[in-house]
Amino acid sequence: MEYLYIFGNSGYARETFYLVKSLNRYDICAFVDIHSGENVMLGDNIVPVISEDDFEIILQKNGVNKVNAVISIADAHIARKIYNRFKGKCKYPNIVSPLALCYERVRMGEGNIISPYCFFTVNVKMGSFNKFNFGVGVGHDVTIGDFNQFNSSVNLSGHVTVGSCNLFGVKSTVLQGLKIGDNNTVGASSLLIKSIHSERIYIGVPAKKVDL
Repeated sequence: MEYLYIFGNSGYARETFYLVKSLNRYDICAFVDIHSGENVMLGDNIVPVISEDDFEIILQKNGVNKVNAVISIADAHIARKIYNRFKGKCKYPNIVSPLALCYERVRMGEGNIISPYCFFTVNVKMGSFNKFNFGVGVGHDVTIGDFNQFNSSVNLSGHVTVGSCNLFGVKSTVLQGLKIGDNNTVGASSLLIKSIHSERIYIGVPAKKVDL
Protein backbone atom coordinates (compact mmCIF):
# COMPACT_ATOMS: atom_id res chain seq x y z
CA MET A 1 0.00 0.00 0.00
CA GLU A 2 1.23 3.48 -0.89
CA TYR A 3 0.67 6.55 1.27
CA LEU A 4 -1.57 9.35 0.00
CA TYR A 5 -2.64 12.80 1.22
CA ILE A 6 -5.88 14.55 0.24
CA PHE A 7 -5.88 18.33 -0.25
CA GLY A 8 -9.11 19.76 1.12
CA ASN A 9 -11.30 19.22 4.16
CA SER A 10 -14.80 19.79 2.76
CA GLY A 11 -17.61 17.39 1.90
CA TYR A 12 -16.04 16.80 -1.51
CA ALA A 13 -12.70 15.89 0.07
CA ARG A 14 -14.50 13.39 2.30
CA GLU A 15 -16.26 11.88 -0.71
CA THR A 16 -12.82 11.53 -2.27
CA PHE A 17 -11.64 9.76 0.89
CA TYR A 18 -14.18 6.97 0.31
CA LEU A 19 -13.38 6.86 -3.41
CA VAL A 20 -9.68 6.37 -2.63
CA LYS A 21 -10.54 3.71 -0.05
CA SER A 22 -12.48 1.77 -2.70
CA LEU A 23 -9.30 1.35 -4.75
CA ASN A 24 -7.57 -0.67 -1.99
CA ARG A 25 -4.27 0.78 -3.10
CA TYR A 26 -3.52 3.69 -0.79
CA ASP A 27 -3.25 4.34 2.94
CA ILE A 28 -4.70 7.82 3.48
CA CYS A 29 -2.45 9.73 5.86
CA ALA A 30 -4.25 13.07 6.30
CA PHE A 31 -6.34 15.85 4.86
CA VAL A 32 -4.19 18.86 3.95
CA ASP A 33 -5.79 22.25 4.62
CA ILE A 34 -4.56 25.84 4.87
CA HIS A 35 -4.22 25.35 8.62
CA SER A 36 -4.09 22.20 10.72
CA GLY A 37 -7.29 21.30 12.56
CA GLU A 38 -9.14 18.67 14.53
CA ASN A 39 -9.07 15.06 13.37
CA VAL A 40 -11.95 13.95 11.16
CA MET A 41 -13.94 10.81 12.01
CA LEU A 42 -15.13 8.93 8.91
CA GLY A 43 -16.73 5.61 9.81
CA ASP A 44 -14.10 3.73 11.78
CA ASN A 45 -11.31 5.94 10.40
CA ILE A 46 -9.69 8.82 12.25
CA VAL A 47 -8.04 11.13 9.72
CA PRO A 48 -5.69 13.95 10.85
CA VAL A 49 -5.94 17.43 9.34
CA ILE A 50 -2.53 18.98 8.71
CA SER A 51 -1.51 22.34 7.29
CA GLU A 52 0.08 22.96 3.90
CA ASP A 53 3.26 23.98 5.74
CA ASP A 54 3.26 20.61 7.55
CA PHE A 55 2.86 18.89 4.18
CA GLU A 56 5.84 20.85 2.85
CA ILE A 57 7.96 19.45 5.69
CA ILE A 58 6.79 15.90 4.89
CA LEU A 59 7.84 16.36 1.27
CA GLN A 60 11.27 17.62 2.31
CA LYS A 61 11.80 14.56 4.50
CA ASN A 62 10.68 12.07 1.85
CA GLY A 63 12.27 13.55 -1.25
CA VAL A 64 10.93 14.58 -4.65
CA ASN A 65 8.03 12.53 -6.08
CA LYS A 66 7.97 10.11 -3.15
CA VAL A 67 4.59 11.21 -1.75
CA ASN A 68 1.18 10.78 -3.42
CA ALA A 69 -1.45 13.50 -3.22
CA VAL A 70 -4.85 14.29 -4.68
CA ILE A 71 -6.28 17.82 -4.94
CA SER A 72 -9.93 17.45 -3.93
CA ILE A 73 -10.97 21.10 -4.09
CA ALA A 74 -13.73 22.18 -6.47
CA ASP A 75 -12.53 25.77 -6.95
CA ALA A 76 -10.21 25.56 -9.95
CA HIS A 77 -8.18 28.62 -9.00
CA ILE A 78 -7.47 27.39 -5.49
CA ALA A 79 -6.62 23.95 -6.87
CA ARG A 80 -4.19 25.49 -9.36
CA LYS A 81 -2.59 27.59 -6.63
CA ILE A 82 -1.96 24.44 -4.57
CA TYR A 83 -0.54 22.66 -7.62
CA ASN A 84 1.82 25.55 -8.34
CA ARG A 85 3.06 25.61 -4.75
CA PHE A 86 3.95 21.91 -4.73
CA LYS A 87 4.76 21.50 -8.43
CA GLY A 88 7.42 18.87 -9.04
CA LYS A 89 7.54 17.83 -5.37
CA CYS A 90 4.92 15.06 -5.20
CA LYS A 91 2.99 12.62 -7.39
CA TYR A 92 -0.65 13.09 -8.40
CA PRO A 93 -2.15 9.73 -9.39
CA ASN A 94 -5.42 9.57 -11.28
CA ILE A 95 -8.16 8.44 -8.90
CA VAL A 96 -10.65 6.44 -10.99
CA SER A 97 -13.56 4.60 -9.39
CA PRO A 98 -13.78 0.90 -10.26
CA LEU A 99 -17.46 1.66 -10.93
CA ALA A 100 -16.62 4.11 -13.74
CA LEU A 101 -16.89 2.79 -17.30
CA CYS A 102 -14.27 3.62 -19.93
CA TYR A 103 -14.31 2.25 -23.46
CA GLU A 104 -11.20 2.39 -25.65
CA ARG A 105 -8.64 5.16 -26.07
CA VAL A 106 -9.44 7.18 -22.96
CA ARG A 107 -6.26 9.12 -22.19
CA MET A 108 -5.61 11.40 -19.26
CA GLY A 109 -2.87 13.42 -17.62
CA GLU A 110 -2.43 13.40 -13.84
CA GLY A 111 -4.51 14.15 -10.78
CA ASN A 112 -7.94 13.55 -12.30
CA ILE A 113 -10.76 12.35 -10.01
CA ILE A 114 -13.44 10.16 -11.60
CA SER A 115 -16.36 9.18 -9.36
CA PRO A 116 -18.63 6.12 -9.60
CA TYR A 117 -20.99 5.69 -12.56
CA CYS A 118 -19.14 8.07 -14.86
CA PHE A 119 -19.12 6.94 -18.49
CA PHE A 120 -16.46 7.66 -21.11
CA THR A 121 -16.98 6.30 -24.61
CA VAL A 122 -14.34 6.28 -27.36
CA ASN A 123 -11.31 8.49 -28.04
CA VAL A 124 -11.56 10.81 -25.06
CA LYS A 125 -8.53 12.92 -24.19
CA MET A 126 -8.29 14.93 -20.98
CA GLY A 127 -5.56 16.93 -19.32
CA SER A 128 -4.95 17.05 -15.58
CA PHE A 129 -6.77 17.81 -12.33
CA ASN A 130 -10.28 17.49 -13.72
CA LYS A 131 -13.03 16.39 -11.33
CA PHE A 132 -15.93 14.26 -12.48
CA ASN A 133 -18.64 13.82 -9.88
CA PHE A 134 -21.18 10.97 -9.89
CA GLY A 135 -22.74 9.95 -13.20
CA VAL A 136 -20.96 12.26 -15.66
CA GLY A 137 -21.28 11.12 -19.28
CA VAL A 138 -18.59 11.95 -21.86
CA GLY A 139 -19.18 11.14 -25.53
CA HIS A 140 -16.80 10.12 -28.29
CA ASP A 141 -13.93 12.29 -29.54
CA VAL A 142 -14.13 14.74 -26.65
CA THR A 143 -11.09 16.81 -25.61
CA ILE A 144 -10.89 18.32 -22.11
CA GLY A 145 -8.24 20.67 -20.71
CA ASP A 146 -7.19 21.07 -17.07
CA PHE A 147 -8.82 21.96 -13.72
CA ASN A 148 -12.43 21.56 -14.86
CA GLN A 149 -15.24 20.69 -12.44
CA PHE A 150 -18.06 18.48 -13.76
CA ASN A 151 -20.82 18.14 -11.18
CA SER A 152 -23.17 15.17 -10.98
CA SER A 153 -24.95 13.98 -14.15
CA VAL A 154 -23.27 16.42 -16.57
CA ASN A 155 -23.40 15.21 -20.18
CA LEU A 156 -20.90 16.11 -22.90
CA SER A 157 -21.92 14.97 -26.37
CA GLY A 158 -19.46 13.82 -29.05
CA HIS A 159 -16.73 16.04 -30.53
CA VAL A 160 -16.97 18.60 -27.72
CA THR A 161 -13.83 20.57 -26.82
CA VAL A 162 -13.51 21.99 -23.31
CA GLY A 163 -10.75 24.38 -22.23
CA SER A 164 -9.60 24.80 -18.63
CA CYS A 165 -11.02 25.98 -15.30
CA ASN A 166 -14.66 25.60 -16.31
CA LEU A 167 -17.52 24.73 -13.94
CA PHE A 168 -20.45 22.63 -15.17
CA GLY A 169 -23.49 22.57 -12.88
CA VAL A 170 -25.51 19.49 -11.98
CA LYS A 171 -27.32 17.91 -14.97
CA SER A 172 -26.01 20.48 -17.46
CA THR A 173 -25.67 19.30 -21.07
CA VAL A 174 -23.34 20.34 -23.90
CA LEU A 175 -24.49 19.43 -27.40
CA GLN A 176 -22.33 17.82 -30.05
CA GLY A 177 -19.39 19.59 -31.65
CA LEU A 178 -19.34 22.67 -29.40
CA LYS A 179 -16.23 24.43 -28.14
CA ILE A 180 -15.95 25.79 -24.60
CA GLY A 181 -13.21 28.28 -23.70
CA ASP A 182 -11.72 28.85 -20.24
CA ASN A 183 -13.14 30.04 -16.91
CA ASN A 184 -16.79 29.59 -17.85
CA THR A 185 -19.75 28.56 -15.68
CA VAL A 186 -22.63 26.54 -17.10
CA GLY A 187 -25.54 26.55 -14.68
CA ALA A 188 -27.34 23.53 -13.26
CA SER A 189 -29.73 21.80 -15.72
CA SER A 190 -28.69 24.20 -18.47
CA LEU A 191 -28.57 23.15 -22.13
CA LEU A 192 -25.67 24.62 -24.07
CA ILE A 193 -26.46 24.74 -27.79
CA LYS A 194 -23.68 27.00 -29.07
CA SER A 195 -19.95 27.40 -28.55
CA ILE A 196 -18.74 29.94 -26.00
CA HIS A 197 -15.46 31.76 -25.54
CA SER A 198 -14.05 32.48 -22.05
CA GLU A 199 -15.08 34.19 -18.83
CA ARG A 200 -18.82 33.63 -19.41
CA ILE A 201 -21.81 32.46 -17.37
CA TYR A 202 -24.56 30.55 -19.19
CA ILE A 203 -27.85 29.56 -17.60
CA GLY A 204 -31.15 28.14 -18.87
CA VAL A 205 -32.72 25.95 -21.57
CA PRO A 206 -31.37 26.81 -24.01
CA ALA A 207 -28.52 28.38 -22.06
CA LYS A 208 -28.09 32.13 -22.44
CA LYS A 209 -25.27 34.38 -21.30
CA VAL A 210 -25.98 36.31 -18.12
CA ASP A 211 -24.12 39.05 -16.30
CA LEU A 212 -24.03 38.70 -12.53
